[in-house]
Amino acid sequence: MTHTRSHVFLLALAVSAAPACAAEKSSPSNPESNGIVTVQALSTQAQRYLGQTVRVRGTLENAGSNYFTDLRVQLRDEKGNAVAVNPWLPTSLPPGPKRPGVTPPQTLSNYLGKQVELVAEVQHGEMQKTGPVYFLKVKAAEILP
Repeated sequence: MTHTRSHVFLLALAVSAAPACAAEKSSPSNPESNGIVTVQALSTQAQRYLGQTVRVRGTLENAGSNYFTDLRVQLRDEKGNAVAVNPWLPTSLPPGPKRPGVTPPQTLSNYLGKQVELVAEVQHGEMQKTGPVYFLKVKAAEILP
């Protein structure tokens, strides 16, 4: 019985410590406020997040000169900080038959120029036309209102 009580005590201790951790995470000086990592934090301290899945918000844009021949996707904040994004959707699709009630698949252009929230893993490696960089490998994306 003593063994079971010690497990309950440890669990209670862990639960009572949880609010302190949550409060620290949402402090204004922490770049992970509300569970969202800032573009600035990723652009200046990407190695800190390497291999982690993060939520980040910003404007998705093409830093290249052409959508089809020089696509260099990045997420940018209002201060000009940016982080590279590995394109997760096709740039174009062949036309298909139109069917009532069926939404055509999305392409990357649906997200460019818009405020988005990405859930992505921070990775390091070679990207086309940029060389070795830290970048986001997108797992989910949402266009913000």
